Amino acid sequence: MSEVKTNKISPATGTAFTLGDSGDTFTVPSGASIVNSGTATGFGDDSTKAWIRFDGTGTIAIDDSLNVASITDHDTGLYTMTFTSALAANYAAVGSAGDDADPADCRCYMGVSSGYSTTAHKLNIRNDANQAEDVPVICVVCIGD
Repeated sequence: MSEVKTNKISPATGTAFTLGDSGDTFTVPSGASIVNSGTATGFGDDSTKAWIRFDGTGTIAIDDSLNVASITDHDTGLYTMTFTSALAANYAAVGSAGDDADPADCRCYMGVSSGYSTTAHKLNIRNDANQAEDVPVICVVCIGD
């Protein structure tokens, strides 16, 4: 077994370098950390998670997200979040919806209109009377392995 110790690795030319070959596995020992100390993109494995916070009223707008390429408004309370990188087939999804101005006005979101997809997740926001509703704060987290 060989060991290389260094404080920095930089590309010889350009702005990228390749670490290993396709199919190689790199192991991080237990207790060690990999840290994104800046604004690096493509860091970590986004294919295990996705989350979004968006305004579901009027012209919908994403406030912030991870691994979400877009949000589509289909009708009152019906949206589709499309993943940037596909998730594993058996991911879990949880979320909430409501109004920041009225913390008591919070709904649990649940509902996938036509099953889970590895490339998108359908949202169905409903109020206490089980009616479809658009609300200003919708948050959803999808986690898989």
